[in-house]
Amino acid sequence: MQQNVQLRAINIKVMFLSALVVLPLVGLIALFAKKISYTTNQTYFIITCASIIAIINFIIIKKYSRLVNFLFSNSENLLTISKENSFIKIPYSDINNYNIYYLLIKKMGYIIRIQGVENYYFWINFKNFEKKTKIDDENYDKIKNYFIEIGINKKKTLADYIILLLASLPWVMLIMGLLSIIGIFYYIFFMI
Repeated sequence: MQQNVQLRAINIKVMFLSALVVLPLVGLIALFAKKISYTTNQTYFIITCASIIAIINFIIIKKYSRLVNFLFSNSENLLTISKENSFIKIPYSDINNYNIYYLLIKKMGYIIRIQGVENYYFWINFKNFEKKTKIDDENYDKIKNYFIEIGINKKKTLADYIILLLASLPWVMLIMGLLSIIGIFYYIFFMI
């Protein structure tokens, strides 16, 4: 019996490269914003540039995301992963462990990690890319159940913890920024 699940995977290399390009651009925006004398104009400039960068980044990531098919073949004891023109065939006996988990919030998608002779990582997003549908939840449950059916160990590794840590960094930075603003206002209003 063969069971097939089609998912949309984000190209992790493109995601990290785009992040490395965005960081210097944000620094350049900050340098140019310092040269603008009026704070209202600074705000408009920062919001406009950040929006343009975010939209371009979204388009690039969307363009390089691909549909990936996970084909579980119980008769052949084989997991076949097909993306574009390449096929990865992994016998069930070669898979040491796997993990499937949502990132910090479900809107960021989820990670499928398969550890065997080689390690395979797939950052899965919604098929529609912009909006989560019921089919996306069903596909998550299907692939999770298929891994359980074939009897592979589910295990968290150091890589899983690192991925979850990196996924939570934007939220940690947001909370730290909010706490800093609250601290500044507290200092201005109650200490001076």
